[in-house]
Amino acid sequence: MVESFDHNYMIVGQKDYSGLIIKMDPSGNIIWARSHGEYDIIYNSSIVTSDSCFVLAGYYINPVNYEYDVICTKLTQDADT
Repeated sequence: MVESFDHNYMIVGQKDYSGLIIKMDPSGNIIWARSHGEYDIIYNSSIVTSDSCFVLAGYYINPVNYEYDVICTKLTQDADT
Protein backbone atom coordinates (compact mmCIF):
# COMPACT_ATOMS: atom_id res chain seq x y z
CA MET A 1 0.00 0.00 0.00
CA VAL A 2 1.30 3.46 -0.91
CA GLU A 3 0.00 6.94 -0.20
CA SER A 4 -0.75 9.10 -3.23
CA PHE A 5 -0.23 12.82 -3.68
CA ASP A 6 -3.91 13.46 -2.97
CA HIS A 7 -3.53 11.67 0.42
CA ASN A 8 -5.44 8.59 -0.67
CA TYR A 9 -4.02 5.07 -0.85
CA MET A 10 -3.30 2.53 -3.58
CA ILE A 11 -3.42 -1.21 -2.89
CA VAL A 12 -2.41 -3.82 -5.48
CA GLY A 13 -2.68 -7.58 -5.70
CA GLN A 14 -4.72 -10.20 -7.55
CA LYS A 15 -8.35 -11.29 -7.69
CA ASP A 16 -9.92 -13.88 -9.99
CA TYR A 17 -6.66 -14.31 -11.97
CA SER A 18 -6.44 -10.60 -12.88
CA GLY A 19 -4.28 -7.88 -11.38
CA LEU A 20 -6.32 -5.93 -8.82
CA ILE A 21 -5.79 -2.22 -8.18
CA ILE A 22 -7.78 -0.38 -5.50
CA LYS A 23 -7.66 3.31 -4.64
CA MET A 24 -9.20 4.22 -1.30
CA ASP A 25 -9.49 7.22 0.97
CA PRO A 26 -7.92 7.40 4.47
CA SER A 27 -11.17 6.09 6.01
CA GLY A 28 -11.04 2.92 3.90
CA ASN A 29 -13.79 3.90 1.44
CA ILE A 30 -13.08 2.63 -2.08
CA ILE A 31 -12.71 5.44 -4.62
CA TRP A 32 -12.27 3.02 -7.50
CA ALA A 33 -11.22 -0.56 -8.10
CA ARG A 34 -9.96 -2.03 -11.36
CA SER A 35 -8.89 -5.43 -12.52
CA HIS A 36 -6.18 -5.46 -15.11
CA GLY A 37 -5.17 -7.99 -17.70
CA GLU A 38 -6.50 -11.09 -19.30
CA TYR A 39 -3.75 -13.38 -18.02
CA ASP A 40 -2.81 -14.56 -14.55
CA ILE A 41 -1.40 -11.23 -13.29
CA ILE A 42 -0.20 -10.67 -9.74
CA TYR A 43 0.98 -7.22 -8.70
CA ASN A 44 3.51 -7.32 -5.84
CA SER A 45 4.40 -3.68 -5.35
CA SER A 46 3.62 -0.11 -6.30
CA ILE A 47 5.33 3.25 -6.05
CA VAL A 48 4.19 6.84 -6.53
CA THR A 49 6.06 8.72 -9.26
CA SER A 50 7.02 12.40 -9.28
CA ASP A 51 4.34 13.11 -11.92
CA SER A 52 1.53 11.93 -9.55
CA CYS A 53 1.16 8.53 -11.22
CA PHE A 54 1.76 5.01 -9.97
CA VAL A 55 4.10 2.31 -11.25
CA LEU A 56 3.02 -1.24 -10.48
CA ALA A 57 5.31 -4.25 -10.69
CA GLY A 58 4.54 -7.91 -10.62
CA TYR A 59 4.41 -10.99 -12.80
CA TYR A 60 2.07 -12.95 -15.00
CA ILE A 61 1.90 -16.46 -16.36
CA ASN A 62 2.71 -16.36 -20.06
CA PRO A 63 -0.09 -18.20 -21.92
CA VAL A 64 2.31 -19.36 -24.65
CA ASN A 65 4.87 -21.22 -22.55
CA TYR A 66 3.29 -21.07 -19.05
CA GLU A 67 6.39 -19.47 -17.59
CA TYR A 68 6.45 -16.41 -15.35
CA ASP A 69 7.13 -13.06 -17.00
CA VAL A 70 7.59 -9.63 -15.43
CA ILE A 71 4.93 -6.96 -15.81
CA CYS A 72 5.35 -3.25 -15.13
CA THR A 73 2.41 -0.87 -15.53
CA LYS A 74 2.14 2.89 -15.12
CA LEU A 75 -1.23 4.33 -14.08
CA THR A 76 -2.58 7.84 -13.62
CA GLN A 77 -4.51 8.86 -10.49
CA ASP A 78 -7.69 7.82 -12.37
CA ALA A 79 -6.34 4.39 -13.41
CA ASP A 80 -5.60 5.26 -17.05
CA THR A 81 -2.59 3.35 -18.41
